[in-house]
Amino acid sequence: ALAGYLRDHWEEVEQAVSFQDYRLYVVKNKRLEEIPTLGIDSAFMQMMNIQVLEGSHQFMHPHQGNNEVAITQKGALNLYGTTDVIGKTLTDEQGKTEYRICAIVSDWGVHTLMPYQILKAKSVGSNWESTSYKTLVKLTSGTDAQAWEEKMNQNFPQELKSNRFTPDTGLRRLLVTALTDIRHNKQLKTSTESTIILRYIIYFAIQILFNTFA
Repeated sequence: ALAGYLRDHWEEVEQAVSFQDYRLYVVKNKRLEEIPTLGIDSAFMQMMNIQVLEGSHQFMHPHQGNNEVAITQKGALNLYGTTDVIGKTLTDEQGKTEYRICAIVSDWGVHTLMPYQILKAKSVGSNWESTSYKTLVKLTSGTDAQAWEEKMNQNFPQELKSNRFTPDTGLRRLLVTALTDIRHNKQLKTSTESTIILRYIIYFAIQILFNTFA
């Protein structure tokens, strides 16, 4: 619900989208393959400039029973050794769900914080207690991100303060961080992620230079 709230309440927000990133496990040649996947909506496609290179947008229709997906060229080559994959199917690890590939889509290359090889539509509702989504915000030109963060936190959403997953304290603050800063921001480190802290890279580089010219 956060993305919709930000779009509706703040003129500084040009666009806000919610998405999921997860691993889709499928069976290929009797082996289990782990495929980086994004669950998205059409607004995410537009905001992040993802292009359909071949096939249809049918995978972007989020409704029950729609098991169509899009795949990147890299994903197609990894799984099939060819990009001629429209109409091919993938079966999940439990053999219960079959996904049909209906499109080839662009990706962001190797150096990215959000790698993906599969795209699947996700219906983003208004449930404040859904914890599996991440939110991206595009601010209007000229907006001071830090000033907006402070302004936003002075008018914090009541729905987050009373979240049932944190009944004692709820949430009291939102942290705004540029995509380019996430990898070395220790405040965003979780127990399942390894975060590179930028100052360590600088220290190591200085040490290497010192050893080289000493």
